[in-house]
This record gives sequence, C-alpha cells and structure tokens, in this order.
Amino acid sequence: MHSRRVIPFVVAALLAALPAGAQTAAPSPVPRQHVPLEERHQSGTHGSVDLAPKGGKTEVLVKVSAPRTTPANLTLHSGSDCLDTFGSPATQFHLNPLNGTSSRTLVSLPIGAFHSKHFVVDVRNATNRARFAEACARI
Repeated sequence: MHSRRVIPFVVAALLAALPAGAQTAAPSPVPRQHVPLEERHQSGTHGSVDLAPKGGKTEVLVKVSAPRTTPANLTLHSGSDCLDTFGSPATQFHLNPLNGTSSRTLVSLPIGAFHSKHFVVDVRNATNRARFAEACARI
C-alpha cells in the first residue's frame, strides 16, 4: 500500500528532472520560403515566389510587379537555372496562370523536397518567344 503512494511522487520528481521542453517536444515548424523572381532577357518581368507548407503539399504563390499585357506560362521544375530552351526536367509542374499580378497553385510535393533538390520557377511568354524565360526564381 505504501508503494502506491510513493509512485506518483517518484514520477513527478523524474518529470521535473527532465530538461525544459523534453516533456512535450513539439515538432519544429517548416519555414516558408521567399525567393526573388529575377528578370531575364530584358523582359521587364520581376517579382517574387513564396512557398508555404499545406499538409503534405506546397502552395506556390508567384507575384509579378505589374500586370502582364500578354499571357504567360508559369512552370516549377527541377534544375538549378532557367533554361532558354524547353528540356525535359525530371520533375515539372505547370502552375496556374497569373490572375492580375499573382498565381497560386498547390503542388503535390512536400516543402521539404525544396530543401533537398534544386528547383526553378520560370515565367515564359505564352504567345511568342516561349523558348526564352522572361523571369526566373531559383528555389
């Protein structure tokens, strides 16, 4: 009977002896990423790309500094630089078109994948000169 009274006090003493935070270690939040969208080929197109975790997926938000006068193709692909010709990257996602000055797309990649591989977001003119990137963000 005496041991039943002692056990709660022993457990409490052991918990108090643990370092702060060791009792309930919360998972560290995955940081958002903000990357500049840099002008290429004197296109005048620049802005930013933001990545945010959404469950096991990633939200990609592309913002350009001014509304475009021509349609644009936005692509997220594996690689370390915007290519001036279309290749066949190992991983490629077509992003939603710009709606005014922004595009928001949910892609089926966890945000951690962007830390282990190189990715690029590029903006290309959808009507002509499509083989040349107008803007590029290296993620």
